[in-house]
Amino acid sequence: MSDSVLGSITLGYEPVWNHWRKCTGVRLFVDSAHGGSVDARHLLGAIAELWPESAPRLLLHAQPMALLGDLLDHAPAQGPWIEIDNRFLQDTLLAGRVRKAQQRGLPLVWTGEPGTA
Repeated sequence: MSDSVLGSITLGYEPVWNHWRKCTGVRLFVDSAHGGSVDARHLLGAIAELWPESAPRLLLHAQPMALLGDLLDHAPAQGPWIEIDNRFLQDTLLAGRVRKAQQRGLPLVWTGEPGTA
């Protein structure tokens, strides 16, 4: 990854385990480091370049809604999965972007409070 991407994001990760207690994925939390914008295309390109095919599936959890929207617009269907937090779906523009990404075949994972539809 180039300095321009690393200088604009903060990362965290969490292993995702299946019911056999095997790591089946990695949730990567992405936030803007200084409240600025993040170039989603550059980030996706760097991930594609550095994430090996033998590694577990990658699930991106973008904190800024603007970054989430850009990831939905630019992520390839064969790339990382994108996590959608239920609170972001209240925004009608973002909900439309989610539908378009789903139609393109982008793997999406919904998260919300237990008991919500």
